[in-house]
Amino acid sequence: MKSPVNTEVLKEIAVTVTKLVSLLACLYFFICSLSFLSDSFRILGGKNIGALFSDSELLKNPVVGVMIGVLVTVLVQSSSTSTSIIVGLVSAGAPVKTAIPMIMGANIGTSVTNIIVALTQAGDREQFRKAFACANVHDMFNWLSAFILVIIECLTGYLEKLTGKLVENVGATNVTDVKSPDFLKALTKPFTKVLVQLDKDVLKGWAQNSLEYENATTILRTGCHQHAPGGPSCKYLFAHLGPEGVNIGESYIGVILLAISLCMLCGCLIGMVKILNAILGTKVKSVIENVINADIPIRGLGWLTGYLAMLVGAIMTILVQSSSVFTSTLTPLAGAGLVSLERAYP
Repeated sequence: MKSPVNTEVLKEIAVTVTKLVSLLACLYFFICSLSFLSDSFRILGGKNIGALFSDSELLKNPVVGVMIGVLVTVLVQSSSTSTSIIVGLVSAGAPVKTAIPMIMGANIGTSVTNIIVALTQAGDREQFRKAFACANVHDMFNWLSAFILVIIECLTGYLEKLTGKLVENVGATNVTDVKSPDFLKALTKPFTKVLVQLDKDVLKGWAQNSLEYENATTILRTGCHQHAPGGPSCKYLFAHLGPEGVNIGESYIGVILLAISLCMLCGCLIGMVKILNAILGTKVKSVIENVINADIPIRGLGWLTGYLAMLVGAIMTILVQSSSVFTSTLTPLAGAGLVSLERAYP
């Protein structure tokens, strides 16, 4: 005779699978919320980004260059976007010496996202303490690295000389449209493009004070090939609030998108922490903590653990093409106590 099916076991398996799916869903929408947060700051920044780059005399001060890099990256919430803008300025004739402090500032500005993520966990004092400490690890590393490298660069000019040597034999062919694969964006774009779409060319044109985009009035994507009579030409929700819809203004659109992104961010973080605590019992949690935070269990190789963690961090950042997303995902894990600060730092 067949043994009766253990309904309790099946129920437990179903509950666990549901929790895992919910955790992945929270992680997915958390990453989407970071994209919306970035877009909202870009909309709110608007043409003001170009004003930061307009005074060439002011940019000769390396401290000003660092702070402009910080401000632009905070506005667009993407160091990749801000550095590509700076690269565009250099290709348009700006000196490399001026651009180097801005690149350093961009690396500082990208760490602001972690602070925002950590602040969402302020409801639990212990989790907030760990998450905020983890976020500040990233901040302090970027700040100290930038300050040291900018000082050395001002005294010696080694970065300008080194990069000049690297490209002195490069051909005259100007290839600026080559893009690295972005696997994460390929996953999130089907959802994010339903809500909002931005014209990145307009953003870069404003930042570089290009005459071609001087008369552009909006950063929202317009002029798509799906025009319906009496409606916007692009089929995303915020198009109905833009110039082709009721046109409530860029500032209001930015504020609405910012509110949506922050609500999504907080909700997904709270959900991730709750689900993690529900999935991981006390015993399982202690095992994971001991495995992740332990050194390499081979005698004499324990000192390599930090370098292995650095390699994992580098690979993950290459895969997701965003240091902000990876470190922002690491922050709630540190808040939940799964990753120690000693392991999160490398």
